[in-house]
Amino acid sequence: MNDPEIRARLYPLLQGGVYIDELPTGTTRADVVHITEAFMHGYEVKGDGDTLQRVENQLRCYAEVYDFVTFLVTEKHLPKLLLRLPEWVGVLVAEAEGSALREHRPAGYN
Repeated sequence: MNDPEIRARLYPLLQGGVYIDELPTGTTRADVVHITEAFMHGYEVKGDGDTLQRVENQLRCYAEVYDFVTFLVTEKHLPKLLLRLPEWVGVLVAEAEGSALREHRPAGYN
């Protein structure tokens, strides 16, 4: 599963406010940012063809700006990614079957 397929599953979940794709954030870009009057939520997408090499830098930059941070990943990346993320970072899993995202853990307030 690739980035556009995963984003297509995310967009219907973003209620209220606006969302922006590829928003520059520090030295990186957030794949999707959901902005409402109450919060800014940064999302990072990791499809099957992506690597986890930039996760630490992405997380550092997102933590400086966003109220909530969530990584959307495929099953391929889940075990290694969980070792790199603090507990307050949310994780959604794009499973190969179906069209929904499974919440592995919710994002906590940063």
